[in-house]
Amino acid sequence: MTVPRPVWYFDLISPFVHLQLELQASLFERTRPLCRPVLFGVLLQQHGTLGPAEIPSKRTFTYRHVLWKAQAAGISMRFPPEHPFRSLPFQRLCLGLEEDWQTIREVSRFIWQQGRLLEQDHDWQDLMAIRGWTREQGDAHLQAPEVKQALADSTTEALAHQVFGVPTFRIGSELFWGEDAGPLMEGYLAHPDLFAQDPFRNLDTLPVGVTRRTP
Repeated sequence: MTVPRPVWYFDLISPFVHLQLELQASLFERTRPLCRPVLFGVLLQQHGTLGPAEIPSKRTFTYRHVLWKAQAAGISMRFPPEHPFRSLPFQRLCLGLEEDWQTIREVSRFIWQQGRLLEQDHDWQDLMAIRGWTREQGDAHLQAPEVKQALADSTTEALAHQVFGVPTFRIGSELFWGEDAGPLMEGYLAHPDLFAQDPFRNLDTLPVGVTRRTP
C-alpha cells in the first residue's frame, strides 16, 4: 500500500508548533512533509470553536503545560511579549518554504525561543534575514497579491480536509493533530491499514448518544 506524502499544516501562533518542530525533527527529516501555513483563527471560526487562549483558565494551563513540556525536554523556550499575537506576517513569510521545514523552524525560534515579535525595525530586519532578504524584499513578498492568495488557498485546503487545529499532519484523508501525535503517525506509516483493523475501524461510526444544546 502506497502512503501519500505527509502534509503539515501549521500556524506559528501556536507554541505547540514550536514544540513539534523541536521535539520531532527526526520525523520531519524522514517524512519530508509538504509544509502548509494556515490561519488558525479561520479554522476556529469555520468549525465554531474557541482557541485555548480564548478561555481564561485554559489559557493559563496551556502556557504552563507547554513551558513545562519544553523544559522537561531540554528545549529553549521564551514566550513573546503578547499572546495571541498577529501571526499573519509570519505565515506569509513561510510561504514558498513548502519543502524547507528547517527555515520554518528558524522563524519559529525567532518567536518562541528568542521571544520576539515585529515591534521594532531591527526585529523586521532580523526576521527577513532568516529568508536571506532585505527589509524591502521582505515587505514586497508580504504584500504581494499572489502571496496573500496562496495563504488563503492553503487555509481553504486545510478546511476541505477537515483540519481543525494546528499543528496537524495529514496523510491522505487521515489527520494527526497536535505535537504529541507523532508516535501515532509513526504507527500509521509503519502499518497503513492500522485504522482498518479492530478496534480502530468502528470508531468513526460510533453512534452519538447526546448532543450539546447551543444558545
